[in-house]
Amino acid sequence: MRAKEEHSKLHSLWRSVERKYLYLLRQKNTKATLLQIHAFMLRHSIETNLNLFTKFITACGCISCLSATKHDRRNITFLTLAKSCALNMATWEGLQIHNHVMKFGFCLDLYVSTALLDMYAKLGTMGSARKVFEEMPERSVVSWKALICGYDKAGDMERAKMISGEMPEEDSAFYNAMIDGYVKLDDLGSARSLFDKMSDRDVISWTSMINGYCNGSDVVSARNLFDSMPEKNLVSWNAMIAGYCRNRQRMKL
Repeated sequence: MRAKEEHSKLHSLWRSVERKYLYLLRQKNTKATLLQIHAFMLRHSIETNLNLFTKFITACGCISCLSATKHDRRNITFLTLAKSCALNMATWEGLQIHNHVMKFGFCLDLYVSTALLDMYAKLGTMGSARKVFEEMPERSVVSWKALICGYDKAGDMERAKMISGEMPEEDSAFYNAMIDGYVKLDDLGSARSLFDKMSDRDVISWTSMINGYCNGSDVVSARNLFDSMPEKNLVSWNAMIAGYCRNRQRMKL
């Protein structure tokens, strides 16, 4: 009975949304339509069935309006849908969104492709993430990092390292992701090697290494790094204090 009521509620929601946005489309106010679609998705995407949105996109014909201007912010519809799929761990719905992207010619859009790549990486389907990456006509630093972080999250540091070697531009955020991955795998040698290569270390990279050494019971190395930090914040202090506590040692200030 409850499922029936939920289905009825979704159907009513769909009909009211359809009437509202079809009216806006007839007025040729595409931008206003899409801004409201985006707001609608942000309010309902977690609670409602993602199929509602794929049905809505097709029925309203919004994508035909979108496809004429691929380089403005109207691709936000797909960006929001991809994010919703990742948040809900909705793999099947993600595939449907990808099908719509290909059908309406948005696979060449850098932002949409990167959103799909990030979605697949967060869903743990790295084969699909890599396929999207390989088919991208252009890639941004965000695209590279999404793929590397996906392999990192999957525990495949060998591939993460291989991809990072091909990355044309590296910055502190990239190194931090790699260091964190190695630390989680207890590979402190590789983590320290990357750390030493960094020309612009930040608090995150220092703290990751401190955590790694503390977790490996090497409080001396952790303290040496801590004392070498150019600046410390609450997180780095907590990491060092927690390291001493875990290893049952007293911290000398």
